[in-house]
Amino acid sequence: MVFVFAIAQCQQIPVITKDSSFVIENAYQEHAVVICRQGHPRIQGQLSKAQFYQESHCLFSGKWNNTTGFEQLANEPIEERIVEIVTTSLSSMALYVAQRDCLGVVSRSFALKWSQALKLQILDCPIAISLIPYKFIYHKRELNNPAHQRLREKIKAQLEQAHAHPIEL
Repeated sequence: MVFVFAIAQCQQIPVITKDSSFVIENAYQEHAVVICRQGHPRIQGQLSKAQFYQESHCLFSGKWNNTTGFEQLANEPIEERIVEIVTTSLSSMALYVAQRDCLGVVSRSFALKWSQALKLQILDCPIAISLIPYKFIYHKRELNNPAHQRLREKIKAQLEQAHAHPIEL
């Protein structure tokens, strides 16, 4: 079984496989949030839409159908953002944002895990966006396999519980 993190709004940009022998199943959904360092000089505790666009951004380089995950999740038109840096991983983004006066958009679970250790603020995103979907992709032969069904349900239950606690270093 492959577990896929798909930042795609399922109704608009579905996860596509050309092979009909695979099943794509919803596993988990969560909110996207904005992170910035606790000592950010202009942002403390809340973020307006105007501030969001006035600040510089650290972006994740991942693209699907030539659009970023944030663009795919947006439920409203997105204005041009000031891009300070583009990173190849969410951890690189968090480490960069922890040391600079810029913003990053990540999943709530990722932000919660690292907010204390990296001294990050977690802010509601002022842009209307859909939940981030996580998907299972597996072969159809496993669809009715009882052991595989139990495994999928166990993973779903663990995803719900596992994302609530920060990492303490």
